[in-house]
Amino acid sequence: METNNGKKGKPCSSQQHPEDEFKEYQAKFKALFDNVSSGVAIYDEKGNSLGHRESIRDITAGKEAEQALEKAEQEKEKELRALRTLLDKKGLKE
Repeated sequence: METNNGKKGKPCSSQQHPEDEFKEYQAKFKALFDNVSSGVAIYDEKGNSLGHRESIRDITAGKEAEQALEKAEQEKEKELRALRTLLDKKGLKE
């Protein structure tokens, strides 16, 4: 019998339903790094569970870039407020 990874082997021996097992994997990976994941259960023609196929994509770099952009925007707004205050004190307009 061929398993979901293409190698000969036994069907999934887990007593847990594949979707529930996948949800546990998702939670574990979320705790390790920012990611997007998806999965699908794989069954034989008789409906027996063979396992599941998963895809996990690390989105840490994207999250870090978003945070850096957010921080830069906050700094820009802070600088603009300071500049406006200075202009107001000098009686100048923007």
